[in-house]
Amino acid sequence: MDGQQSIRTARLCLLETSVALLEACATDNLAQAERLLGVSLCEDWQTDKWLWELRLAEAKKDPAFLPWLPRAIVLADSSQLIGHLNFHSAPGPSYLQQIAPGGLELGYTIFAPYRRNGYAEEAVTGLLKWTAKHRGVRHFVFSIRPDNTPSVRIAHKLGFSKIGQHEDEVDGTEDIYSCHWP
Repeated sequence: MDGQQSIRTARLCLLETSVALLEACATDNLAQAERLLGVSLCEDWQTDKWLWELRLAEAKKDPAFLPWLPRAIVLADSSQLIGHLNFHSAPGPSYLQQIAPGGLELGYTIFAPYRRNGYAEEAVTGLLKWTAKHRGVRHFVFSIRPDNTPSVRIAHKLGFSKIGQHEDEVDGTEDIYSCHWP
């Protein structure tokens, strides 16, 4: 875990992934993926295999996406993998130009056994601070299903405001939240 470029928060390490790691996950080579990430993977990680395949394809198509690959969320004191965060694109994608010019959309997953402990808020805050400081991006977007009350609460707590709504082909109706990070 220490060899990875990581973002550290009070309780978490947000470990960057790589094309090689995403390839290992996409092909179910979990032993290789664990070696590359430096932590043990859990069954929940591979539940999102579709995401690893999607982000791998995006990274291969556009090298500008490489700095924006997903990050594993790991408990710093135990090296336990508890979830992941990911950007949906490199900064300033065309689909955000009307609502968040130059912005980034992000999403996250905290695995069920670790929810309701403040990890999502801590991970997102750490990622937003790091991205603003080291990458100069300060405009962020979340798309959240209206019935996802915990994520809506986190968005409000972090200063995000609802700016619209759209229909996602997988998740259905989602509210769009935006924030200019300080």
